[in-house]
Amino acid sequence: TPASHLRDMEDELEFKSKQLQNSETTQTRLEAELIKRDGELEKIESLDVKISMELQQVETKMRQYEQDMAVKYDLVDNMRSKGEAR
Repeated sequence: TPASHLRDMEDELEFKSKQLQNSETTQTRLEAELIKRDGELEKIESLDVKISMELQQVETKMRQYEQDMAVKYDLVDNMRSKGEAR
């Protein structure tokens, strides 16, 4: 009957409207999640740059300390040699 056909179409329309609403809600949630993850990725990348710079500074200081120690030990050896020569 036309009345039952109309009711079926209304039910289908209501079902599809709910599906559309659920899809839109999901899309909104996923877009917000993407924005959040992009922000986290940006922080991680800037942290990576900062860590790399700090590592370079530490390596430079380490080389300087090694050089300072080598020079000072050479001085100690020279002084020891002079002391033994006396």
